[in-house]
Amino acid sequence: MKHLKCAMLIFIGFFISTSALALKSDHDQPIHIEADSVNVDEKSGTSHYHGNVHFKQGSMILQADNILITTQKQKIHLINAKGNPAFFEQLPDGEAEKIKARAKTIDYDAVGGHLILKTEAQLTQGTNVFTSNSIRYATKESQVIATSNGNETGRVRAVINPEKVQ
Repeated sequence: MKHLKCAMLIFIGFFISTSALALKSDHDQPIHIEADSVNVDEKSGTSHYHGNVHFKQGSMILQADNILITTQKQKIHLINAKGNPAFFEQLPDGEAEKIKARAKTIDYDAVGGHLILKTEAQLTQGTNVFTSNSIRYATKESQVIATSNGNETGRVRAVINPEKVQ
């Protein structure tokens, strides 16, 4: 089993290249948010956006039914998006293809650079696809960890296409 996990991690390396970090300029870009309504609590550092929410910062786009943003020291710390499904996309530095994700719940740890997809999760870059019940994508380490719920319909599935030599 340990060898299978190790082989899977090596295999995953083909899915997302080692330069798969978000554009370095993204965090310097203004944040644009549209929603039907918002509740801001400056004391707790939370903003809860409701209804067809669109979040954009640089190449990062997040769409969901509801988004909760938690800030610390006036910087985004955590984004929690819920939808049926919620969608995320971002262009990694040095890549032509965007990372695209969807799940019923998407958590984005802006400080640690982790994208956590829960329930009916899918992560795509180009023609390569992971589907699972839960997917964790560590952007800084270019690492994908997908887990299943153990039954046949909840198994981890991966489609990895070889790069074409031109």
